[in-house]
Amino acid sequence: MMDRALGGAIAEAERELRKVRIELARLAELTKRKAALEQFLKHAKVLQQATVATPAIQRDPAAPDVEPPEPAEKSPLWSSIVAVLARHLRPMTAPEITTGLQADGISFQTENAVEIVRSAMVRRPDIFEKVDTGQYALATWPADRKKSLFATVIEAVLKADEPKKPD
Repeated sequence: MMDRALGGAIAEAERELRKVRIELARLAELTKRKAALEQFLKHAKVLQQATVATPAIQRDPAAPDVEPPEPAEKSPLWSSIVAVLARHLRPMTAPEITTGLQADGISFQTENAVEIVRSAMVRRPDIFEKVDTGQYALATWPADRKKSLFATVIEAVLKADEPKKPD
């Protein structure tokens, strides 16, 4: 009788443990999503502040006529690169980023667009970090976000080859 009751209690505890593990896995995914959203917001707010238009200058009617000034420069290329990386939330190569910029409507009047994008990232090590051969990420991303697809696949393969630990 005691063995049967103890066996039932063990089975119930194992079921409850499985439920807890499932909930913890969901919580881990939510935590990752929260971190990604926080990173996006951080970069998006910086980008927003960098691209806020300056107020229009009121012309003095008594001032002599002069040539109007050139229109304000577009936002710097690096801020558009931040937007592409923040949208994709993964390291990207300069050609991938260039394609993303072109999809956003940024045109390059040169055949060296990829080199221009790469150069813009190299000049801003405070914002961009080279994380793998030819791959760039935002410097403020957490280490697990900076892993390239190649590194993630290798890590998963090595982990799959590890012997399983008994529970």
